[in-house]
Amino acid sequence: MKYPVLFVTRAERNILETLTWYQKNVPHVTQRWHNNLNSAIAKAA
Repeated sequence: MKYPVLFVTRAERNILETLTWYQKNVPHVTQRWHNNLNSAIAKAA
C-alpha cells in the first residue's frame, strides 16, 4: 500500500542540513545518500 509523503518544515531543514554536511565532509558519498533518500521516499509514497 502506498501512502502520501508530506514533509514538515523541520524535516525539510534536516534533509538540507544533512545534504550540506555530506557535501562538505564526504562529497563522494553525497550522491549515493541522496539517491537512497529518494528511493526510500518513493517506496513510501
